[in-house]
Amino acid sequence: MSFNIGVLIGIGVGPGDPELITLKGLRRLQKAPIVCCPSGKAGAIGYAEQVVAGYIDRSRQKLIPLAFPMSRDQEKLQAAWQEAGEKVAEYLQQGLDVAFLTEGDPLFFSTFIYMAEAVQERLPAGKVEIVPGVTSISGCTAAAGIPLAVAGESVVILDAPHRINDLVEILTLHPVVVLMKVSGCLEDIVEILKQCNWLECATLVERCGTDRQRVIVGKDLIGCVRPHYLSTLLIRRQERLKSRVGEGSG
Repeated sequence: MSFNIGVLIGIGVGPGDPELITLKGLRRLQKAPIVCCPSGKAGAIGYAEQVVAGYIDRSRQKLIPLAFPMSRDQEKLQAAWQEAGEKVAEYLQQGLDVAFLTEGDPLFFSTFIYMAEAVQERLPAGKVEIVPGVTSISGCTAAAGIPLAVAGESVVILDAPHRINDLVEILTLHPVVVLMKVSGCLEDIVEILKQCNWLECATLVERCGTDRQRVIVGKDLIGCVRPHYLSTLLIRRQERLKSRVGEGSG
């Protein structure tokens, strides 16, 4: 007996402003009968769900919460990915399309990557569709009014906790460095930048695109209270930082 398998749709909802979801992302989201809403812990409303809450019709769409622990413990993460993959596969096997929400872009530092792999292990013939979203980097540079790159420049994007020991070498080689996931190591990064006289080249954007957004520049980062998990640090060693192109996104 043949049957149709639903499509798994990874939808990037952008960095935080509901208006930054793409037209295609909005269309695919509103059409999907099942919407998976990831969060950092069971029972909590995830960030991506908060961003697009106003676009979801709960009278006809079923919301499936999926908990992914905020941990670097690979065993815990693997267990969460596998459990989520099993839940999603059950709906796909019923022929239902499943939209999986992700802040930013589905293929950029996203839980979706690992969850989709778990689904494909169970349903090798299943189809996965990716709807790209505005990345946190694009959102943060717009909010800060800083160009990400101009002609001839190289840009390095780092998962900060894993590369902090290499930071000085990387900054020496590249004029623009973007540090993700800086919440737990910002104090160490600020100290490194102070020692290298690069602190004034740094801009932190926290909760980009929301009503709680903060943009913190240079020496104001000293003693900064541990920022929200969704924070990005932009380091541009060129003079362009001193003359911002605008007042940021509005």
